[in-house]
Amino acid sequence: MKLLTLARISTFLLLILFNTFQLKSDEQFKACLDKEQTRPAGANFTGMYDTINAFGRKYPDKTNFCCDTLQKCELMPSPILCDNLVSPRIFTQCVTINNAKFCISFGSSSLPGGVCGGILGEANPIDATIGTCPKNSDAIKNILIGQTDKFKWLCCNNENCKVPVSVEMSDPINITPTLEAITSCANNEYGLMCIKDNVWVCTGNISSTIHIWPNPIGSCLEQVSLSSTIFTSIETPSTSTTPPLQTDPPLPTSSTPKIVIGVLLSGVFIAIVVFLVYKYQQRKERRKRNEEPLDDNS
Repeated sequence: MKLLTLARISTFLLLILFNTFQLKSDEQFKACLDKEQTRPAGANFTGMYDTINAFGRKYPDKTNFCCDTLQKCELMPSPILCDNLVSPRIFTQCVTINNAKFCISFGSSSLPGGVCGGILGEANPIDATIGTCPKNSDAIKNILIGQTDKFKWLCCNNENCKVPVSVEMSDPINITPTLEAITSCANNEYGLMCIKDNVWVCTGNISSTIHIWPNPIGSCLEQVSLSSTIFTSIETPSTSTTPPLQTDPPLPTSSTPKIVIGVLLSGVFIAIVVFLVYKYQQRKERRKRNEEPLDDNS
């Protein structure tokens, strides 16, 4: 009975801890859509995240739709047609992962390829895979955990991952509604683009070409929890004379250290509570034994 009581209390406290640290996973996605647009200069995209969130949840996975700065959205009759809205416009495709919607929006953000991406609302802070992805998911995990950048290109096989030596855009200035990234990945490797939004989400295909738009969500979609444990080593890219890809500066702050500290403190709290309950049960048992009457043979 005593062990059963302790187990129930521990389970209850762990459930509280899990709910407390449920990640708010749309922070970077919202900032990218609302504030980090680069073309045209001075365009006001405030509210774009809320607009995409409300519209995108209504439709099946991989529906293509576009939205404009007037916060109007429409379905696209083809992946490159959006004739009824004013420019500038944002093109979006979403897919369900872990009972949440992950979206990639193509427009003119400061991230490589002019994309924004992330989970709409809350995301379970766990690892998950949809479709056909590299068999060694730890390889993706290891290269992303601890990264301060918000975007990574990856080349992965079934054993390891590396950052591609070079990536070139088919349309570097994002003028047309079609865009591809041509990487140095081998033809038998997965070319992936990975976007950080409190969880990392990577998507792509077995190819050296990564589709930015249309069809930015490829046959592989993998979510990586930032609290995951690193298991194996990662292959690093070889040196090259190719200039490095432009990346954004590190975020000024990160929620990861706060989460780690909170988890540690909560673990100490749980241990203290379990210990106190155990000592209480011991005192209760001793009191019960002392109060029992002695039999005649004592």
